[in-house]
Amino acid sequence: IKDGFFTANYFLKINKIISQNLPNHRITQQWFCRTSEYKLCGIDEAIALVATFARNPKNLEIFALHDGDIVKSREPVLKISGQYEDFGFLESVIDATLSRRSSVATNVWEVLKVAKNKIVFSMGDRQDEIQTQIGDGYATYVAGISRISTDAQGAWWGGRGVGTMPHALIQMCRGDIVRACKLYAQTFANEKITALVDYHNDTITDALRAANALGERLGAVRVDTSANLIDRYFERAKTGKNDEFTPNLAKIREKIRVNLVSNSGENLEKTSANLGFDFDPHGVCIELIFALRMALDAHGFSHVKIVVSSGFTPQKIAEFERAKTPVDIYGVGTYLTRNDTCGFTADLVAIDGENEAKFGRENVENPRLERVNL
Repeated sequence: IKDGFFTANYFLKINKIISQNLPNHRITQQWFCRTSEYKLCGIDEAIALVATFARNPKNLEIFALHDGDIVKSREPVLKISGQYEDFGFLESVIDATLSRRSSVATNVWEVLKVAKNKIVFSMGDRQDEIQTQIGDGYATYVAGISRISTDAQGAWWGGRGVGTMPHALIQMCRGDIVRACKLYAQTFANEKITALVDYHNDTITDALRAANALGERLGAVRVDTSANLIDRYFERAKTGKNDEFTPNLAKIREKIRVNLVSNSGENLEKTSANLGFDFDPHGVCIELIFALRMALDAHGFSHVKIVVSSGFTPQKIAEFERAKTPVDIYGVGTYLTRNDTCGFTADLVAIDGENEAKFGRENVENPRLERVNL
């Protein structure tokens, strides 16, 4: 970093020009983001970059907001004053740091706002190259999620990765969900078991098998059905069948309708009519989770929590919550690591104590900025 290996080339060129022709001027540089409202993160890291790699860092004057602050569009989050040749080459590195960290923190914040105090588990360990895990994990923690998948995600704040069983364990048991659960219980004797119950695309059947086999050791079931599949429960329900594995779909739809109306005045909209349903039954859908909860409760397993994952976004979580879907934990991955939520830029806004800036990028006063002592 100090040698400019990660710095945009034109910043290296201007640094050389200024050093040779315009040295010793004191400038102020200001960082901001255009996103309308976001959760800031990366400030501590940016300050550490300056402290570590800037030349003569003790001669710099730094004012900044805090990681975790909620920030409006174009509000300055960081200002550094000093000689350009001492720190200007760090501009793009700081931009990148603030952009990535604030994007992840804001994504997490958006998810938590609609999850209504329910637990959210970060599964954002496989959507990008592995070196992003440490910083992303910190941003996730700053925004409010402490349940993470890998130790790397907790490296900067002391967190440890947690998890249950992957589909691979069931496959190694040749599709036997009960055997997979028992092997897990035997190996991790002090843990409650979370059974993955979508392996056969028959969530309710496998959930009841696991519950009957494990009893109180079963703490939760996780549903991770792919969006291109329709769970076999709906095949049975479509024929009008109503048995221990097939809670009454009409009653479920009425319950959802009542919840939506009481919650926000909404009503059910018709979708996927060509499939014979007046809703979309693909993937992890609201109706499937209601049916699962009803089946577990009917068989005396009300203690078993329901975890859902696979393609959850703030929009999908909000839909589930409006319908009062009986979800206990949301697992979210891809959405949390989107890197286009926030984009930072920096401008020189003053020189030798006088305001001087590109049109539209003037020096903006922000009383929330606090002095940083290196």
